[in-house]
Amino acid sequence: MESATSADLVTVEIRQIFQEVVFVGVCGVVSVLGFAGNIINIAVFIKQGFKDKINLSLFGLTIADLACVSTMLWSCICIHPLTISSRQPFASVDFMYLTGSWPHVCFN
Repeated sequence: MESATSADLVTVEIRQIFQEVVFVGVCGVVSVLGFAGNIINIAVFIKQGFKDKINLSLFGLTIADLACVSTMLWSCICIHPLTISSRQPFASVDFMYLTGSWPHVCFN
């Protein structure tokens, strides 16, 4: 009996559908919710003031997380099938790695 290869287990179409659902759907929704939550947190910390050191620390963490979810949202936009299939003068996935993935790792 021959061993199954990865090409036999999952077709290209199924892999593409999985990527669209996970990267565009799930990551996009989580990024939008995280963006909104961080904006609310920033407003709360500004209203509370920075008299306590913990408020300043949590404010810095919120800013870093806001930058993190912003780059994730940008990555979701770049990897969207409509963006990939559009006729732009550059490869959107390569552009996503440079402008979205690397800054996301740095903010993490």
